[in-house]
Amino acid sequence: MKKAFALVEILALLAVLVALGPVLSSLFRTALQEIPISVKAVDSDAIVSSLIDKISADASLALTASAPKPQDPNTSVLLIKTPNNSIRYLFAKDSITRQLADPNDPSKFEENTAFEPSNAQIDFRLAPLNGLPSIQITRSIQYKYLGRLRKRFANSHIFFIGAAPQFGEAK
Repeated sequence: MKKAFALVEILALLAVLVALGPVLSSLFRTALQEIPISVKAVDSDAIVSSLIDKISADASLALTASAPKPQDPNTSVLLIKTPNNSIRYLFAKDSITRQLADPNDPSKFEENTAFEPSNAQIDFRLAPLNGLPSIQITRSIQYKYLGRLRKRFANSHIFFIGAAPQFGEAK
């Protein structure tokens, strides 16, 4: 009948713990650093998703879309004309603003909604796809971790201009 551990057993356990210690501590440290970064990335992706939903809704009702040259070289402009209004998206480095044209003066725009996703990279281009006018949007969440640039939630969207079903058509 054995009532205690032998010295060899205790030394073997200590050797295993010494071998596993650095591995487990690096996993624990990585988890503690990655969780806050991942939460911020998910929050930014939710903001970008709501922006993409707005652009999708506007593009489906659009008659035309254009990308006029902006006054500020650090900004891109997407202009969508719908039957009821004109909508302008201003893509700056840290924010995207959705503006509606003033009903009294269509050349002036009023700020409607501002989207401020952190670390988001959003690009758009207007291009025909299979002969149909479309807006192509690429998006990702980028951040630096341990000196390396990481990209999360990267994907692309294509919206066809005026793709909303007309009255009486099947949905």
